[in-house]
Amino acid sequence: MRGQSPEFITLISSGAGGTGTPLGLFRIYEKLAISPMRSGPNAEDPYYVDGVPWVQYFHRRYALHASYWHDDFGKRRSHGCINLSPKDAARVYALTAPEVPAGWNSLREHTGDPGTLVRVRRGAEAVADRRLPLGVIEEGQEGQEEPESQE
Repeated sequence: MRGQSPEFITLISSGAGGTGTPLGLFRIYEKLAISPMRSGPNAEDPYYVDGVPWVQYFHRRYALHASYWHDDFGKRRSHGCINLSPKDAARVYALTAPEVPAGWNSLREHTGDPGTLVRVRRGAEAVADRRLPLGVIEEGQEGQEEPESQE
């Protein structure tokens, strides 16, 4: 949306089963042109996908990103992220802030370029404002070192 006008509309795949997509108002805090994605430690359904394009983290390990491994958009089937077709993910990535400079792979939001707002909702229900102050990293957000497993 730009103000009250739709900028782009597409089908997505959100979280399924016990891995729902969190509801709320967030801000994109980090963008990566390409990145590996993996499940959290001790996940019941572990995964690792290399080379995921157009990744935009908005809350902890949840992101908008391209999904080249399925074409079931319009159905819930992710581990909580918002999956878009590669073409749609590239377009959304280009429309959002922070703006990643040409030749760079990634960028975090900062005071000069805060991230675009992301509203995740179900129907017309209002959602809580879950935005963090710029520069604040919440436990479990991507980019943090994860504790080593205790085996």
